[in-house]
Amino acid sequence: MPVTFAAFIETWAHYRTASVTAAALDIAETRLGTTLPAAYREALITHGAPSTRASLLASIVDQDIDMADVQDFFSPADLVQFTEEWRPLGLPAHLVAFASDCAGNLFCFAVVQPGGPRANDAAVWLWNHEFKRARIVSAGFEAWITAFCGVPPSQP
Repeated sequence: MPVTFAAFIETWAHYRTASVTAAALDIAETRLGTTLPAAYREALITHGAPSTRASLLASIVDQDIDMADVQDFFSPADLVQFTEEWRPLGLPAHLVAFASDCAGNLFCFAVVQPGGPRANDAAVWLWNHEFKRARIVSAGFEAWITAFCGVPPSQP
């Protein structure tokens, strides 16, 4: 995963936080009562939490690609804050938000109860805050990132 996430950052990132610590992710998991997938944790620990350039959205729109853009990946503290703030507003209790798109919709993982082995990867859900509906948009985090790496940049 680090190579793919590194390619995503190189192509689309505008800004990124310093590397995220495993301890900070552990605290977020404990607070939310979940276990995050190893691929996601490794990506953030190695590369930080990026925000994307507007060119990602422009490329998706210009080429009429059927996918939602990702705008911001959340830091561990923001992961907790956004999940806790949106649950009373309709975010299903079985989802944990880890990123957002340009419209404020949330990319999520399903809650996995702590105690068992950590999954390497997990499906990515998109929760639409206007319609209060969630749907799976990728079978896994790695495949989701790979899809963004496959979006050809629009020509200026």
